[in-house]
Amino acid sequence: MDAKHIYSFFVLFLFIVWILIVVSFFMDYKRYSKRLAGIFQILKDNKLLHVNDYQTLEMLGFWGFGARVMVLFLIFKGKRVKLTHTRWLEPEACQVLLRGVDLAWVKNYGCKVKLGSVLLCFLLILTLFGYDY
Repeated sequence: MDAKHIYSFFVLFLFIVWILIVVSFFMDYKRYSKRLAGIFQILKDNKLLHVNDYQTLEMLGFWGFGARVMVLFLIFKGKRVKLTHTRWLEPEACQVLLRGVDLAWVKNYGCKVKLGSVLLCFLLILTLFGYDY
């Protein structure tokens, strides 16, 4: 095999891995959407969130699911989340409320988002500076 074929197989392999990551996002949406709604309900019941803060994201379905999970991922990492110009979601308060909730899948989702983003950028770079045939 020459370098052209190896390069093509490498790019194809990376693209298939990226597609599998995207499919896993959809599987997570199907598996965890009710659990995520419950977590946001806990935050709403304890007056940390208002319905307006996430209602648009909730109506977006699959795409809004990813954004809401990333809000939890930031909280899980101890970062503040900006809700409006004057309101922030403090991680300490959320972590106390969500102490008994299993959030391992949120960490997994965040890692997959990072991996998928890096992989997509790498594929775009390979496309721009591709192998000349």
